[in-house]
Amino acid sequence: MNMRKIVVIVAIIINLFSGVAIAGEQKWFEVESWDKTDYLLLGTLVTFTIIDWGQTRYIASNSDRFNELSPLLGDHPSIGKVNRHFAMSSIAIVGVAMILPSKYRKLFLGATAILEIGVTAHNRSIGIGMKF
Repeated sequence: MNMRKIVVIVAIIINLFSGVAIAGEQKWFEVESWDKTDYLLLGTLVTFTIIDWGQTRYIASNSDRFNELSPLLGDHPSIGKVNRHFAMSSIAIVGVAMILPSKYRKLFLGATAILEIGVTAHNRSIGIGMKF
């Protein structure tokens, strides 16, 4: 599956999640409204997740020089496996963030963003580039 198709699929699923709170007249669950901090944290997380995605694709393309450290991907994942992993984890992150109460959403998005920032900074420090 090429990158453009994956991005389109992720965008469609994110849009579906954004409307999941109300199905017709029946509410499935109550979603607390998002404030500027929520959107800032999500934007930061998305930015660094995309960087991590590109770096992980770079690792997959340079398996003679680098090993992937994520136990979910294994030492030498294929680019397809990397794409599937990041597409699915992005959907899961947005889904979890949508249903968490505001206080816990901020903690979840903030902690996950800090993790991504640390991972991408480390990758960059050891010479890992990005590949899309």
